[in-house]
Amino acid sequence: MDEMRKKIIIQEINSWKESRMLPEQYCNYLLALYGQGELPPSKSNETARKKQHLFRGVDWNFFCIYCIFELFY
Repeated sequence: MDEMRKKIIIQEINSWKESRMLPEQYCNYLLALYGQGELPPSKSNETARKKQHLFRGVDWNFFCIYCIFELFY
């Protein structure tokens, strides 16, 4: 397969992994398949952790606001 084509496919799979369009295990399998057994370094794990931490904080804030409204109204 053409190297340019492989590179594009790998970039697309990485974007799927970051946006969670496919489960991480599937993306890892496809990356290993197209990377011929080698997983390219990915920053998706760090990015995903940051996003997950942010959403947990946002969820907690909404929960607290909801509880306050339930107590006083």
